[in-house]
Amino acid sequence: MWRVIGEIISDLFKWLTHTRRTLDTILENQKNMQLDILRMKFLQLVQHNPNERAIISSVFDEYKKLGGDSWVDDMYETWLKKQKRRSKRK
Repeated sequence: MWRVIGEIISDLFKWLTHTRRTLDTILENQKNMQLDILRMKFLQLVQHNPNERAIISSVFDEYKKLGGDSWVDDMYETWLKKQKRRSKRK
């Protein structure tokens, strides 16, 4: 009887562990998709609407908050420098 209870507890633990790994994978995939969408949104805005400073900065901040990479940091810095040059010309 104790052996059967031990097997049930073991099977339950295996199921819970598998479920947790599956959930972790789903959440990681969701985060990666959010980062991809924000990256594409950022690039689209910088390319087609470079004067939308508030929106671009907001998207960049959200991207970084989710742990986005430094490649977008470089793009953001380049965009900021261009914006500063444009504002000096005016």
